[in-house]
Amino acid sequence: MSNKKSFRKISVGSDYMNAMHYQVGSFANRKKDLVISDIILDKDEYIVYVMKDNVCQEWKGFNKSAVCHYEYKLAE
Repeated sequence: MSNKKSFRKISVGSDYMNAMHYQVGSFANRKKDLVISDIILDKDEYIVYVMKDNVCQEWKGFNKSAVCHYEYKLAE
């Protein structure tokens, strides 16, 4: 079994109301051409992937020691 875990939403920051929220399926920029496709925990880092023109790439990474609130995907 893989050590990677997949999430639906992650919020980075100690105060949930003022944290940065990243949710799969939401737009990652104001142009609305980048869509968050995956949020993965790989080893000691949360990695946010975006999709643009059917190309998926890493967008942001957060150390596992950062204060994060997350929601798992319930069904795949």
